[in-house]
Amino acid sequence: MKKLTISLTVLLLAIFIVGKSDAQTIGTFTDPRDGKIYKTVQIGDMIWLGENYAYKPGSGNFKSYEPNENSVEKYGYQYDWITAKQVVPNGWHLPSSEEFLILINRYGGEYSEETYSALLNGGISSFNVLFAGYFTNFWCLDEESETHAKEFYIDTVLEEVRMGTSEKSELSYIRLVKD
Repeated sequence: MKKLTISLTVLLLAIFIVGKSDAQTIGTFTDPRDGKIYKTVQIGDMIWLGENYAYKPGSGNFKSYEPNENSVEKYGYQYDWITAKQVVPNGWHLPSSEEFLILINRYGGEYSEETYSALLNGGISSFNVLFAGYFTNFWCLDEESETHAKEFYIDTVLEEVRMGTSEKSELSYIRLVKD
């Protein structure tokens, strides 16, 4: 009876630990317009790109981090808010600030070192944020005003994540969420 009790306890503990793990489903998405293959990750109920978007539009305001196209493979493009909305492929969308909040609350919330660590390249979320400077920011779908839109920031100096706003003419990276 004692062995059975110990075995059941170990089994229940294993089920609890597995249920609490944050293992993610990793996949890919191929953009039919240019054939580029992107890593995807399912976090909770949402499927996110697990890397920055790198579609080169025919027009709009966008640039690569470094003055050469080689950095696009690693960092993707930065887009102004209008161009960011225009480059999104069918079946995907720019995340709302609410969707970003769901993501960051899963790992500890805004201003949390745990969230910061989870979202970094190699972190438990598989969101894989890379830094091109002291911070990385991503456009949200939400408008703040006629001239500003919401953004999601990850700051290497403060080691934190937070929501904010920027002028729509500024350049930021984008991650996408599957519809």
